[in-house]
Amino acid sequence: MTVAVEATGNELIMSLTITDSSLIQDGAAEQLETGLDAVASSFETLAGSLDQAVGADAGTCTYTVRYLDTDGSVLVERSFTAK
Repeated sequence: MTVAVEATGNELIMSLTITDSSLIQDGAAEQLETGLDAVASSFETLAGSLDQAVGADAGTCTYTVRYLDTDGSVLVERSFTAK
């Protein structure tokens, strides 16, 4: 797996590319979604930390997690903001 981080406007994007296509089997996207559900509150807290770091109101910054396959196609993408 490779990881890339980029910032665009008020959004910080973490892209995780699965480099071994044998790991992407039927149901992989659903499993990744379930994993994101399980850690959503952590990513919301992280988005809140971004808000604080730039001196913005809660919910201004977005933290996006994007899982990509070996071809760069998005398997799952979810954005989080502070609650």
